Amino acid sequence: MSELVPRLTEMSGEGMMMPAQGEQLTLPALLSAHPERLDVPTIHLVRLAAVLAGGSEAQTRSLLAAAVHSINPIWVEEVILQTYLFAGFPRSLNAAREWRRLSGRPAPESDDGTTFDVTELTARGEATCAAVYGRFYEPLRHNIKALHPALDAWMIVEGYGKVLGRPV
Repeated sequence: MSELVPRLTEMSGEGMMMPAQGEQLTLPALLSAHPERLDVPTIHLVRLAAVLAGGSEAQTRSLLAAAVHSINPIWVEEVILQTYLFAGFPRSLNAAREWRRLSGRPAPESDDGTTFDVTELTARGEATCAAVYGRFYEPLRHNIKALHPALDAWMIVEGYGKVLGRPV
């Protein structure tokens, strides 16, 4: 595993990082192999993101309560917003409600994510997706369109344009 982490942390200029064939990467293994690679707030944020996506209500409450004093609140709010894409609106809404209650922070009065220009989101989504996948971008688009053209459009506009490419 110790040899795997440097390979994962070095971008070859070809897009996303992948473990070698037959190797499995888990967060505990990554953190134990090279804990110095992530600072404590980032480790807490990664754990929070995992629990928001698949943990229980009690786990969510517990990690959100801890996040009040251990993670930059802007990071927490962003991971809650991005949870909607990966785990659905119910989990994102429940986390946002619990975060507001525990942190005492009001919602911002405005946000760039409240207005949508589909042309801009498409361009931003295509650029973000291409940056993530590198030389695999075109094959990815082809494969997703073969599943359904709406999935391809949603991936670009919603996933990479609206959520992952969101200016923070």
